[in-house]
Amino acid sequence: HLADHSNLAALAFQQLQPEARLTCLVLDLLANKSRYLVTVKPSLLSAVREENFPSSLAQLHPQQFLQGYVFSVKSCGVFVRFLGRLTALAPSSSLAAGHVDDPQSLFEEGQSVRCCVVTVDEEQQRAKVTLKP
Repeated sequence: HLADHSNLAALAFQQLQPEARLTCLVLDLLANKSRYLVTVKPSLLSAVREENFPSSLAQLHPQQFLQGYVFSVKSCGVFVRFLGRLTALAPSSSLAAGHVDDPQSLFEEGQSVRCCVVTVDEEQQRAKVTLKP
């Protein structure tokens, strides 16, 4: 999570030096609880500053535009993550204006995305978003 674009992330990684000072955001405590997932992506840091980076389902509302990142890409669609473990599904039918055969051809894990909330189901603790432009 060094840059909003994957090609810039490789360059940023090469520039990191010991004792470098970074402004970062802790996104998650990883499963083994001994490592953190952090980001320095400007789009995600900006979303937090603007208080537009939710951490609970109660903060999601239909027609709300949010910045997030791709947590996982599956044949059924793309899982978009926000703070902590809050995740929403962008079904394959809502990834692009046209039909998408392979979501992995358009999205990669860690990629920053802007999405729009379509539905929130508090009872099932699920949310759906669209990534269509």
